[in-house]
Amino acid sequence: MFLRCFATWLASLRRQDSNAILLRCISPLMGWPGRAPALQDVKSCKGHKNDYRDAEAIAEAVQRPTMHFVAIKTPEQMDLLALHRVRSRLVSQRTGVINQIRGFLIERGIIVRHGVVPLRRALPDILSSNTGALSPRIVNLIAELVQDWRRLDERIAAVSVGCARIPMMARSKLLHFRGLIH
Repeated sequence: MFLRCFATWLASLRRQDSNAILLRCISPLMGWPGRAPALQDVKSCKGHKNDYRDAEAIAEAVQRPTMHFVAIKTPEQMDLLALHRVRSRLVSQRTGVINQIRGFLIERGIIVRHGVVPLRRALPDILSSNTGALSPRIVNLIAELVQDWRRLDERIAAVSVGCARIPMMARSKLLHFRGLIH
């Protein structure tokens, strides 16, 4: 994975004329033709996996005549992928918080209909009622989790706005590279 990131960085340097002399010296020494190999075609079968063996397998693979290469991503495409990875992590965290709230409620015999919207609607009533099912400590804990949930919603919305600001051209090319558009 890190070698793929390095190959992308090295290819972006190669696009700039100021680094051409440096790259003419480095690239042949590394056996790198200036293109990123499709990593599913690179197999390392010489023992335990480590960075050195990965680099060796990639160096051998790029010299094969049947090797497939993938296009180097533009900075806009890399930005969009980074935003999507961050958004995915935030959504996972939000799901974890929601499941934890629901689990605490189920442990105390409070069942809420499945889904995010029913839980969001039921929480104010559950937290404000004095049925004795929830101790004050759990009420405070769930209230803090609800605040975490709101903060995660705000961060997800902010990252989604950032994704929408990436030029449409970069998004359409990225979808084509990833195989989502045929």
